[in-house]
Amino acid sequence: MIFETGRRSRRLLLVGVVAAVALVVVSLAMGGAGGAGRASTVLATFDRAGFWTWKVPADVTSVNFDVFGASGGSVKDGNVLVARGGAGGEAKARFAVHPGDTFEIVVGGRGQDGSGPPPNLSTFGLNGGRPGSVSDQGGYGGSQGGGGSDVRIGGRGTNCAADRVCGFGDRIVVGGGGGGASGSGVNGGVGGGLTGGPTAAPPGPCGQSYPGGTQECGGWYSPCSCGGIFGVGGTNYDAAGPHFGEGGGGGGWYGGSSAFGGGTASGGGSGFISRFASRGSFPGGIRRGDGLVTISTP
Repeated sequence: MIFETGRRSRRLLLVGVVAAVALVVVSLAMGGAGGAGRASTVLATFDRAGFWTWKVPADVTSVNFDVFGASGGSVKDGNVLVARGGAGGEAKARFAVHPGDTFEIVVGGRGQDGSGPPPNLSTFGLNGGRPGSVSDQGGYGGSQGGGGSDVRIGGRGTNCAADRVCGFGDRIVVGGGGGGASGSGVNGGVGGGLTGGPTAAPPGPCGQSYPGGTQECGGWYSPCSCGGIFGVGGTNYDAAGPHFGEGGGGGGWYGGSSAFGGGTASGGGSGFISRFASRGSFPGGIRRGDGLVTISTP
């Protein structure tokens, strides 16, 4: 009986230990998941188009920048949607930082919608979005491309971030802006990503489609198209007619193309992540409206 009681006690003790270990594992799993969420703290959010500054707080040594470009403008007939502008693209990267470091944050502006009147040149898609063209063929005007959003920091001895005067070459993370829609009913390409999205239009007068920007160049340029360049989308607003209401290209690392004729939409701008990032990805999120930059701890 004593032996049996001892065995039973050991069995009960073993069951208790196993149960306790299981409880700890479950608690760690739940706490780890919840703890990971709690450990990642949002430090700042920028969701209005414009140029801003952000300084790293005390005790912060690593941050995530989650950057979305702005969407391209749509084309509307009153409240009726004729064609939709491309959504802004997402780029996310982690960087080692020092307390007191200053970054310039640029939030891209949504492209203006197209309609009958000419595009309003004072309301470009801020930060690289370009205007669509007026239609002089009796149709709707094209819409403007959305601006890219980005994070910038100057090199050693450069105070450009604090003064908000950094240039395109100082960008370390870029979310591409969406391309503008066309007056003929073609949707704009989405922002990138490594590569901005092309339009869904059939090939243009040169036998090519209208692509987005890439890591090396803007949307293609030829005598039949106005191409995007570094930071800025393409436009044929100032080109000689006839115009059919083409959309403007989206801004980004490199801007998306703009069609020269045929009333087509434009490509989105590409995204970018600096090689100095400790981690980076293009998760594939999209943005409607102005761009967005969120800064958080890992």
